[in-house]
Amino acid sequence: MVVAAEHLDGDTRRFASKVRASLLPRVSMLVRDADNSELLAGLAPFTEEMHGVAPQAYLCKGFACKAPTDEFDKVYDELQQVASSSETSQKDT
Repeated sequence: MVVAAEHLDGDTRRFASKVRASLLPRVSMLVRDADNSELLAGLAPFTEEMHGVAPQAYLCKGFACKAPTDEFDKVYDELQQVASSSETSQKDT
């Protein structure tokens, strides 16, 4: 997942903190803003086109990202589903 914004506001920081604190397995998060955009584009080139004034979340899987959204609660719910489905598949093996 990538969270991108020109400048991170309080809601975006709270969302990022919530994701980090949840320790969701198989979920990685990159946070891109004006301060780190060049560095991050060098490390993860697919983030270069992810920008905008308003904070947006991009949920990515299998080398493809969904359209950006500002509905962080829905993104978080989807992240939890991804994490729980990975736990279920690990139990089956």
